[in-house]
Amino acid sequence: MISAVTITYHTGPILIDCLKNLSDNKYISEIVLLNNGNPEGFIETVPEKVNSEKLKIISGHGNIGFSKGCNLGAKHATGDYILIVNPDCIVRPDFDFKALLDALDDPKIMMSTCRIFNKDGTEQRGSRRNILNPYNVFYGFNLNKSPIPTDPFYVEATSGAFMLFKKEDYNMLGGFDENYYLHVEDMDLCMKIKQIGGKIKYFPKVTIMHALSTSDAPKKFIEQHKLNGLIYYYNKYFGNNLLTPIVLFLLKIRFYLRFSIK
Repeated sequence: MISAVTITYHTGPILIDCLKNLSDNKYISEIVLLNNGNPEGFIETVPEKVNSEKLKIISGHGNIGFSKGCNLGAKHATGDYILIVNPDCIVRPDFDFKALLDALDDPKIMMSTCRIFNKDGTEQRGSRRNILNPYNVFYGFNLNKSPIPTDPFYVEATSGAFMLFKKEDYNMLGGFDENYYLHVEDMDLCMKIKQIGGKIKYFPKVTIMHALSTSDAPKKFIEQHKLNGLIYYYNKYFGNNLLTPIVLFLLKIRFYLRFSIK
């Protein structure tokens, strides 16, 4: 029923826990694992450690980034639904996808998601955000800080750590914009949904754990791609806004101060 698409790059041991839990969930019919570059010999050990007939590993394409990786995984997926899930997320075997799947029967709802927690039990607010614009870019101002309802509700944007789609909707949207390499591609996809009048439904009573920062990729490498993504995003959607050049200048200055001044 659901094809889980996971991109792995130097993820570490938590990848095995992620894959085992996905495999044990009755709603997951297959796991499409994109090997975006891992230490030599690591990926070859995964099938034995996971021991699941659901696992399908795609290798040989190199490190093509998150967006291209997800889209490539979706092309290999055979399920009616696509679950984009990070390799450092733990989706419990008893995670009940039924409500999330039922929501997608409404043609206006093009994505469903859930509440995401850190390892220490605190909430990751990135799973319920407002669309990023020139007025709310800094200091998490685009986070939805209102008290969380107990019933499902709509959000403007969510985290790419956990996104569930009908496969036909994912394809209709064109998947992720492949001009993004790492970061901001999730916000872009949410913006595309918003622009065509679609909805994203958030289910607060079902939860996953997202470990964060398990890859050993250098922090400057990650932040450089995040900056590149933000520059592309703002020029794509807000190129005519008078604030955009100021926002981009401040983003570049912030990056320089963090990584160039010792």
